[in-house]
Amino acid sequence: MSDNIKLFATVLFYLIILQVNSQSKDSLLSQWKDVSNRQIQLVDTAKMQLLNDLAISYKENQPDSSIYYAKLVLDMADSSLFVYRIDALKTITSAYYIISDPKLCHDYSQQLIQLAEQIDDQKTVLHGKLYTGLAYMHQDKVDESIKLFDEYLKLAETLRDTISLARGFLNQSINYDAREAYKKALDVLAKSIHFSDAIGDTYYKAMAYDRRGYIHSDLKQYQKAVDNHLIALEIMDSDNDWEKAFAYAGLAQAYLGLKNYGKSTDYGKKSVDLAVKMDAKWDIQNSAMILYQAYEQSGDFKNALYYHKMYKTYYDSIYSEANERKIHALQLGQVELERETLQQENALQQQILQQRNTQLILILGLLAFFLLIIIGLYYVFSSKKKFAEQLAIQHKQLDDLNKMKDRILSILAHDMRGPMQSVMAIVHLIKHDKANINIDELVDLVHERISVVSHSLNSILEWSLRTFKGGATTQEVMDVNEVIKEQIDLCNYDVDQKQLNVEFEPKEVSRVQVEGEHLRIIIRNILSNAIKFTDRGGAIRITYRDLGSQLAIDIEDTGMGMSPEKVDNLFISRGKTKMGTDREIGTGLGLFLCKEYAEMNGGTIDVNSKLNQGTTFSLILNKA
Repeated sequence: MSDNIKLFATVLFYLIILQVNSQSKDSLLSQWKDVSNRQIQLVDTAKMQLLNDLAISYKENQPDSSIYYAKLVLDMADSSLFVYRIDALKTITSAYYIISDPKLCHDYSQQLIQLAEQIDDQKTVLHGKLYTGLAYMHQDKVDESIKLFDEYLKLAETLRDTISLARGFLNQSINYDAREAYKKALDVLAKSIHFSDAIGDTYYKAMAYDRRGYIHSDLKQYQKAVDNHLIALEIMDSDNDWEKAFAYAGLAQAYLGLKNYGKSTDYGKKSVDLAVKMDAKWDIQNSAMILYQAYEQSGDFKNALYYHKMYKTYYDSIYSEANERKIHALQLGQVELERETLQQENALQQQILQQRNTQLILILGLLAFFLLIIIGLYYVFSSKKKFAEQLAIQHKQLDDLNKMKDRILSILAHDMRGPMQSVMAIVHLIKHDKANINIDELVDLVHERISVVSHSLNSILEWSLRTFKGGATTQEVMDVNEVIKEQIDLCNYDVDQKQLNVEFEPKEVSRVQVEGEHLRIIIRNILSNAIKFTDRGGAIRITYRDLGSQLAIDIEDTGMGMSPEKVDNLFISRGKTKMGTDREIGTGLGLFLCKEYAEMNGGTIDVNSKLNQGTTFSLILNKA
């Protein structure tokens, strides 16, 4: 998701919370101190109401404190006090969103939805879905966010909540913009404006026109962008500095596209002035970059340098703040670790003290002396045994890492051999048959093949690094269509050389739960074998079978086929393999690894083959 889109989502959220009015924070805090010091006696429900009001008052400027007070309510409220728990969860979800912790925002939104559904409070369910969608949006999980906002809009329509419909379509436009689905984004913005007009709302309507302006700039329709930003400025609240700064920045960007550098710099400076007034660093950085570009293109290099320095200053500041947040999180973890260590040391000291007291009592008799010797020996032997066990575990871990290293090197050798051989063949043609070939076409083809190989190599190396760090399978939702098309592209040269016909038609039911690189390795190996053992002019057909909770991926070829004995020993690693129809060679590791990776992901590989008639490999995986 682009910075402009994330910036608009953040601005949208802050504009919403600025509309919320609450009691004075100082007054509420003073009341809570009196209650805590027992100077005022309140029943539990009144305490929880006070804490919820206090949490709301802190939410905008001190969200960490807001979360603290709201969680006190959760600790106090039993399962029957729904209203207080719901108010606390609403505050926590929005506070975590403010401090850019989308994971916890998502988790507490889910708790809020579950609690609201227990009492059939659909308005609160709507609130939970809003923040779940926003949490997905800020984790760049755009597909999940689109799905959530579709559910949000459907519920808002059922509740006939017009203002939520205007807000929901506005948020959905941000998702479509991130997907560069500009037509859909403009369509939902039109709906947001329609619902805003239906209730006479100018708040979301102004933001919708601003969004339209930015999308038209992305489409290089700069005059339309100017028109929409001007409409937004005309209808928005005059005190709305956040949105005005965003609209001015949009006008500066649009006029920059129109090469009207005077207006671009005028509006850019207005945006910077408002952003500085609000100390909105993201807005300052964005507007400073536009001003830098406008002055540079107009030839005013002095001002261009000035605003580039401003952009760099705020960029570094934002980057430093992000790092400080990470450091703070690490420090909190270190403090927690030190606290646990101190507790363990205190417990150990208490243990030692008790042992000394026991020794002083038992030292009066000879029996105590022998008992202490036995205890000492037991401790020594136990320590040696524990050390030996730890050493054995470390030895096993080292052995596993060595095996993993060998396996990864084997995968690299196996998967890179075929593509590199095709590159070598092209280079051989360039070297020995210059008179009969088009050098430019072959150079382009070499560049394409090396790019594909580089991409594949990078993917394998990234997966290898993750594997070395953790070793465990990390499953994710994968689109089989994309993986198959990627691997077909990787093998295109070999397919063309053998004049094979590869048939594959993508299907809608194609999402599975699997380790991504495992899936690529399996598909790549099976497809490579199909090409390797299919005669020139043959065919390879890739289809799907829906097995309910699982998806079968069938890769069928018209190649050499195998005997039943060969099929029975197919998945045994022997370090050797039969040559292909064009005398291609292999390592003998590919199918052995394919079967292992399929089983690691809860799947299987089936083989159906007839000698001299062809082979079908069926990869069966769990659907997502």
